[in-house]
Amino acid sequence: MDNLKTEKDIDAFYTGINDLIKAFQKHPFDFLYERDLQAFLYYKLYKKFREDRVEIGGGCYKPMDYGGGKSIQTALVHCEYPCEERFKKMDVVLIDRNYIIHYDKLADGSANDPFWRQPIRAAVELKYLMLGDIPAIRFGEKQGIKRDVEKLKKYREEKCMNRPFLGISILFIQPINQKINYFNIGQEIENSNHPSKGLFVFLVKPDEFVKFEL
Repeated sequence: MDNLKTEKDIDAFYTGINDLIKAFQKHPFDFLYERDLQAFLYYKLYKKFREDRVEIGGGCYKPMDYGGGKSIQTALVHCEYPCEERFKKMDVVLIDRNYIIHYDKLADGSANDPFWRQPIRAAVELKYLMLGDIPAIRFGEKQGIKRDVEKLKKYREEKCMNRPFLGISILFIQPINQKINYFNIGQEIENSNHPSKGLFVFLVKPDEFVKFEL
């Protein structure tokens, strides 16, 4: 187990998130859709992790299907990555390099390789309140923040019994005049605080950034 590399992974993960926040606050209308936010974050994180890959053993297919061996190498960062059953996914994730699962037919009876079910070390869920959206009194529920938090919480409770997990739900708010002071969830923390594990909600406006720890 390489704890030093894991700490660097988390630092790089936060750096990518901060890059997105800074870009959004500087030019909020560069991001017209939620997918723009996701694409930017993945691009920034991929650049940071592209030279640092993990090897995952396969076995469901012929060696030539993997390029001549029985394993693949893949980046640590992925989009729309499965977190539970087939249809539950997280927007952007960081694979946990310390707990890689390799194919073992006798162990799990799986009919597929484990490339799409690796343990997740950190995950980000994104939501976007765009100009023209009608905010509701139940602000968090309307934007799906509570559903994202429940997804992150469920993953931590069911999949991370003996390992750390960092889950961040981020709501980007494009209209500058949209007040967010009534959307209090959890305990507000300093923006400079970058915990390596736990559940958090970030609220980001062009002129404001608030963090909450759950």
